[in-house]
Parts: sequence; structure tokens; C-alpha cells
Amino acid sequence: MNQSISIFKKMERDAMRPFGEAAQRYLDEFTGKDADAVANILAGMCHYFGDMPIIEVDDGAISEWRSDYLQGRGLFDDGKGQRTAGTVNQRVGYLAAVMNRASKHWRWIPQTPYFERPRGMKKQSIALTYEEEDQLFAALPEHWRKGLCKFAINAGVREQEVTGMKWTDIREFHDPYSTYVIIAYGKSKEVVKPRAVILNSLAKEAVDYERNNGSRYIFPSRCASNRGGKLGKTWKLFSACWKNAGLPSGEWQRTGIHNLRHTFISRLAAHGVYEKRITDALAGHHGTDIWNNYTQQDVYLLESKVEKLTNRKKLTFLRM
Repeated sequence: MNQSISIFKKMERDAMRPFGEAAQRYLDEFTGKDADAVANILAGMCHYFGDMPIIEVDDGAISEWRSDYLQGRGLFDDGKGQRTAGTVNQRVGYLAAVMNRASKHWRWIPQTPYFERPRGMKKQSIALTYEEEDQLFAALPEHWRKGLCKFAINAGVREQEVTGMKWTDIREFHDPYSTYVIIAYGKSKEVVKPRAVILNSLAKEAVDYERNNGSRYIFPSRCASNRGGKLGKTWKLFSACWKNAGLPSGEWQRTGIHNLRHTFISRLAAHGVYEKRITDALAGHHGTDIWNNYTQQDVYLLESKVEKLTNRKKLTFLRM
């Protein structure tokens, strides 16, 4: 009984700690990537309710911050106007993570409050025709045109997968066809998910282009301060090339490298590859474990499907 009373007294005391203290402890314990970005996100929240007792931080308490961030007002006025609901909700997710820590790990508050996620339009990915691909690739630096981006659009990889690929991730089949796959490591809900990336002839050309790059990474950084190291974020450079190529770049359209993966998946359907088991394997959808155990015949079958993308037939994609 006395122990229960002491726990409640401790929680009563800890519940009055300011949110800013909880945010700092969360950062001290944070083990994920982009710690600086998360710190900036939490600092923006602390500007609004950092001094508020954590027990009082609820959906109503964050409404001003959420509204200002969504509309790009006040502290968040960067001249770009309204943000997408998805961008706001990503940040609400970090807020919820702090509150979860405070509730379940530190026992500062009895439970995590509910935070409403705004709804709205999401930025749309764009699938490229072969003519638009030529437009884009003409605007890219040579090592992306012949290497990373050529690989991405023909293999359907995620950004975190392609930037982390190492030469030691190649798995070869010893046969007259020089068949091999590359093991990619992505994340789904913080769980590492390896998968086999099946390559068509154009993706293999991209790998061959990088064969003697002197790095342990297949597609390394060319930045002077990190030459040969792991490639960081691609968005800024890729987005600039996308816009320079004159491709669609409206307020609700994505201009990042994810469009290459979206193009890959859309082209599979355009070339008649519809079977979900096959498309899940080629796209690496984490809802299936098909890629965990391949036979040589499986790889040949999947290669024959993905090789269809090298046929530059006339494509038309409906854009909203």
C-alpha cells in the first residue's frame, strides 16, 4: 500500500515537469537517424508549449502550434505557404513519441493524450514516360544519370535502400547468365527488412558503371567532404534537377527521388505485370516474405518480368 502511495506521489510530482524537459530527455535517449532534425522539430514545439507542465499538454494545448505550422505562420513562415497534412502529422508523431516515453517508460504521466491529425491533400508521386525520363536524365549529373538514378528507375528501390547498398550485398548465382541479386536493407516501423532486389539489364549496367569507384558503397557520395562515403539525402539536388528538366512540380506534386520508384511500379503494370505475388517481390513490399527464400528458377522468372521495362514502348499515365 505504501509503495502504491509513493508511486502516485512520484507521478504527481513528475507530471508537473515542463514539456521541454521531457523533449530534452527524449533527445538524450534517441537512437534513430536524423537526431538534429528531430531536435529542430521539438525545439519548434517548445517555443509554444515548452514551459507547460507535461500533464497539461493535450490536443487543445498544441492547437496554436499545429495551426501555425500547417499554415506556415509565425515561427514557421518560410515563404513556402501551407504545408501538407502529412508533414504536420509526421511532427505530431514525434510529439506522441515523447509523450509515450513519459507515460510508459518514465512514468511521469498516467497515459498518452490523444492528438488529432489534420487531414488534407497529400503530395502525389509522378510516374514518368520514357520521353520524360530522357528529359530528367539530361539534367542529372553524369554519375547519377549512369549510376544511381538509372539503377533506381529500373530496380524500384527506396532511397534508403539504394544509398546503403554495399558491394558485399551482391549475391551471385554461378551460371552462364551472370545472374545476381543485391540484398537491400530498408526499415518498416523501425524493423530492418532485408530483401532481394531483382535487376534487369539496365540496372546491371548501372552497377557495372560503379564497379571501380573505390568505395564500399555501390552508389557512394561524390561530395568533396564525404567522397566515397555513404550518400546522404538526395532530395535537394534531385528536386533541382527535376525542376530544371521542366517536369511537373506543382504545390501537391513530389519532386524527389521517390518518383523513380513510383515510375518503376507503374511501368510494371503498363507492361502487363499484374500478379500481386510478382509485383510485391519486385517492389519489395513489406507485407510479404516472398523474397526470403529464392530458388534460381524464381530469380529467372522475376528477371524476365522486370526485363520488360527495358522495352521503351509508348506510355500514357493519367495524372490528377
